[in-house]
Amino acid sequence: MIRYGPMISAIANARIFDGECVIDSRSIVLEGTWISGLGGPIPDGATVLDAAGGTQRSY
Repeated sequence: MIRYGPMISAIANARIFDGECVIDSRSIVLEGTWISGLGGPIPDGATVLDAAGGTQRSY
C-alpha cells in the first residue's frame, strides 16, 4: 500500500490524564504529529502501539 500524506499512528489501550482526571482505556489516533481522534476506532493500516498499563499525559 502506498500512502501519501502524514503517517497514521495509534496508541491503543491508553489511560489519558488531562491534568485533572484520568480517562480509562482509550485509543489516540495521530496523523503526523497531530491528534486526529480520541476514543474512536483505529484506522486500517495505522501503525499501532499498545500502551496497556500506561498513561498518556496531555500538556
